[in-house]
Amino acid sequence: AEAATVGTWTAYTDDETGTTYYHNDVTNESVWEIPEGAVVVRGEDLDAASSNSEGGDESVPSFPAQGGGGGGKSASTSESWLKAVDEAYSLVEAAKHQDETGNTRAAIEAYKAVCDAFIGILEKHPDAKGTGQYSMIEAQVEAMMKRGKELKAREEELETKAERDKKKRPVVKELVETEKQYNANVKEMLHHYFKPLQENLMSLSPVVTSADLDTIFQNVEDLMGHSDALLQDLSQDEVTSELRVGPALERSMRHVGVYRQYVTRLDRSTARLRELQGDK
Repeated sequence: AEAATVGTWTAYTDDETGTTYYHNDVTNESVWEIPEGAVVVRGEDLDAASSNSEGGDESVPSFPAQGGGGGGKSASTSESWLKAVDEAYSLVEAAKHQDETGNTRAAIEAYKAVCDAFIGILEKHPDAKGTGQYSMIEAQVEAMMKRGKELKAREEELETKAERDKKKRPVVKELVETEKQYNANVKEMLHHYFKPLQENLMSLSPVVTSADLDTIFQNVEDLMGHSDALLQDLSQDEVTSELRVGPALERSMRHVGVYRQYVTRLDRSTARLRELQGDK
């Protein structure tokens, strides 16, 4: 610790490997790990100051020796490190491609492969710990894990929705089919009964009076209009594709008064119809 405080330790980065090492300007010692309590400056700061001074062109100090104070890095180790890192980064590109193209399951597996590859590199090269590239890989692993978890959560959400939709689809289908049948029945009543009786009012001997027609059929034309609007809503993508019937039913409920009016007067309509049938 006492030797570490002698002189200034300058940080240098190897352009080929991206690894950082430290050199003492007094003891002329180079190490991979920064000594405790050392004062550190960046090599590029010294280079800039040197270039502005007269005759200042200092060479970059050599790498620490293999097995020296901070644990040296041999040429073979650097080569294996770079090769492994390159291979892992190729997996990153593959994972991002799967993600961007919407292949969620493949992307999840690819991100997991990336994390496994990077973690394996870090475990096999503990001597690189403390370097900028080592830290970048750690950050990459964290980012890949986070994205993988996000995709996993999205996949589970989609699976839950698919299961829910499987149960919901027949219910929605029954709702739509029931409304279609009701709509067809009202149309048939209008076409075969209401319209002919309405036209018959202009004859010399009408079958029913205008008052009777209103009593029997009430606001049936309003019911027809409301049913048409509801069917139109139920044919939208939010219902047929997304199975979201709530908004359509909510809009329909704003006009529920037409049904209330019909039901309230139904007994009177039925009674008058029976009276007319008895007269015949």
